[in-house]
Amino acid sequence: MSASDKKKFRKEQESAALTEKQQAQQKEDKQLKRQTLTFVVIMVLIAAIAVTSLGFNWFNNSGIPARSTVAVTIGGTELSNADLNYYYIDTVNNFYSEMYSQYSTYTSLYVQMYYGLDMTKPLDAQVYDEETGDTWADYFLDSAIEYAKATYALYNAAKADTSFELPAEYQTEINNALVYTEAQAGYYGFDSTESYLKSLYGNGADNESYVEYYTINATADAYYEAHHDSLTYTADQIAAYDAEHFNDFSAFTYSYFYVNASKYLPEKKAESAEGSTEPTTAVEYTDEERKAAAEAAKADADKLGAVKTLDELNALITELTWTAEGADAEEAKNYPYSSVASLYNEWIADAARVEGDTTVVEYESTSDKDEIVDGYYVVLFHSRNDFNTENMRSVRHILSKFEGGTTKDGVTTYSDEEKVAAYEAAKATYDAFLAGEKQDEESFAKLVTTKTSDDGGSNTNGGLYENIYRGQMVEAFDEWVFDAKRMPGQHEIIETEIGYHIMFYVGEQDQTYREFLVEATLRNKDVGEWYEKLLETVTVVEGNTSHINRNLVIASSSY
Repeated sequence: MSASDKKKFRKEQESAALTEKQQAQQKEDKQLKRQTLTFVVIMVLIAAIAVTSLGFNWFNNSGIPARSTVAVTIGGTELSNADLNYYYIDTVNNFYSEMYSQYSTYTSLYVQMYYGLDMTKPLDAQVYDEETGDTWADYFLDSAIEYAKATYALYNAAKADTSFELPAEYQTEINNALVYTEAQAGYYGFDSTESYLKSLYGNGADNESYVEYYTINATADAYYEAHHDSLTYTADQIAAYDAEHFNDFSAFTYSYFYVNASKYLPEKKAESAEGSTEPTTAVEYTDEERKAAAEAAKADADKLGAVKTLDELNALITELTWTAEGADAEEAKNYPYSSVASLYNEWIADAARVEGDTTVVEYESTSDKDEIVDGYYVVLFHSRNDFNTENMRSVRHILSKFEGGTTKDGVTTYSDEEKVAAYEAAKATYDAFLAGEKQDEESFAKLVTTKTSDDGGSNTNGGLYENIYRGQMVEAFDEWVFDAKRMPGQHEIIETEIGYHIMFYVGEQDQTYREFLVEATLRNKDVGEWYEKLLETVTVVEGNTSHINRNLVIASSSY
């Protein structure tokens, strides 16, 4: 190869080497570019997902979905999920309030025991109806829709009734709806009423929709009350209904004692496993043994049923071999007919019944497949109270309660010093009344405040109690009000077992308590029929309820 050829070849090699280097670099540049592009794309996607997620959360938390989705249409009115959630949450809270009023601090235990609802778990995680598979969330949602239906039935009727005008006190409540909410929000540490409402009713809640909800409910309540109060009845109508349902408005005083057939069964010991003191099987009796026990119980019940007085009955009860020392018959005092046991209510209500009458009534458990009697009730009649002897009374009072006291065996007694302190407080208020320009009802009512009277049932309405019937109040109070010589305008201080009362007698009502009960029953019956007809005119079409808080846990709600 000539020198010139070698030089040419070398240059070609150098050129080729340079090209390979360039190509390698270019390849590396392209790979880096691809990696960079991929990284950028991934980052863009991540950013997009994050933005989308943030946007979704913002969108959801804004309450827009809850406010823009129709949950139910009631009589032509569309309610969003946010609207229905007010009814749903209040339905749950009202359920809890009702349970708490019965069971207090044992509410969770008894609700789970009697209703099968665990208040510490989500509502949609617990089956309410095994047959349909409906959960407790379904139950409360259905109840909320019925609540909304009833509310709008009344509200729409009120709006259509040109004669109806919302009472001032209801309008005041509506105007102050957010005032109370603002106070609650501050108490629980929220920075605004709206954030507090969202915590209670979900993201769709706001001040405007809450006031609307409050207004609709207040109007519905006012219209129902107005119709209820507008109904009047003549004396003849009241007397006619009373005659048809005489026992329903009567009360009875009687004593009763249960002779349990199981007390006459022979003694048997349950079998136990070897080395154990715990019974492994229940004691069983033959039909012959149970029948013999029932016959022995009947014999003793018949002996008890031959008496004429409560003392005689109690004396025989103590002679029974199975009764504890001091055992007595139970006394039912002034029991309304509806409270008398169905086993003997017809016997009790018989017009021919007189004091000292007795009866023996067999009781057979519905849980037994056989027809062996479980025991016998011995019933001793004392009296019928028809509530129709006296007209009702009205009175105003100011209470100064005894404070302190010593409780023993369930009875509280107060020292002379504690009683003197209560009397001096009452006397100071009474002296202020006597020193006033007038000693009339209006002047007395003005003295009654939460500071002067300890009676929470009347210290915000001038101390007034209307439609009082004999036996309603504590004994000394009752005797003062129903004194035959009592005249309107009379006043004085009296003592009862709870404190000193400054009494002001207003006067006698136009009705007896019996007439009052009959009229109230008539009114409630007629209002109920009117209300049911109103509900029949309202249609309900369910929509999308996906934004209702179905997984609500009651234990962590507002209670």
